[in-house]
Amino acid sequence: MVNRDIELFMEGLDERPFFKKFSAEAVAQIKNMSIIRQYDKGQMLFYEQDPKNYYYFVLNGLIKLESRSYNGESIYADFITTNDFFPYGEVFGDDVYTASAEAETTAMMLMLPVDEFEAIVRSSPAILLEMYKELSQVLLYHEKRVRAVTISSATERVEQMLALWMLDMGHMKDQHVIIPYPLTIIQLAEVAGTTRETAGKVIKRLTEEERINYGRKQIEILDADYFFELIE
Repeated sequence: MVNRDIELFMEGLDERPFFKKFSAEAVAQIKNMSIIRQYDKGQMLFYEQDPKNYYYFVLNGLIKLESRSYNGESIYADFITTNDFFPYGEVFGDDVYTASAEAETTAMMLMLPVDEFEAIVRSSPAILLEMYKELSQVLLYHEKRVRAVTISSATERVEQMLALWMLDMGHMKDQHVIIPYPLTIIQLAEVAGTTRETAGKVIKRLTEEERINYGRKQIEILDADYFFELIE
């Protein structure tokens, strides 16, 4: 990454949806205090229980958040995509991260020092309100996810998680919804709480029914209405 790349990211920061809630003065402060860093696929941003020194904004790429039990088993996994800020639920919260973060693709990150960013948010009731609205949407998504993982049928859980991925990461393109990330069947099985074999069978059936195209670099949702109905 060269200096011009950094300049371009910084110049376009106020056009990113998350930062439109901030005043021009606040955005200028954020640009001055922040660090831009590139992470390679598989590189850790931080580990669970590390000191919380930065908040992160994804300029480009895909990040996996994961929490593990004391015996090392994964108990929670989520994905953070381009133009997302995280960890939302920890703003003004604990001094440590409650999950680990790993780059699932090459990712360009804006790193915002915790104390300075919280001071900006705290100084503006308007920003606090917008942050609260965003957090409410995050919580609503996770409520849907909790309901999905409590379904007894593994097949239905896989379909529900595909629907939630569509809702969270999908973008409209030519009448279809594209999830533009290399999400694997193993990862789908993991978040759905089932086996790769079961998830693979569901993907095969949905492909044969012409509801999805599941590729190595993206997932194409051909029948968005089918999936929207699952999570209404």
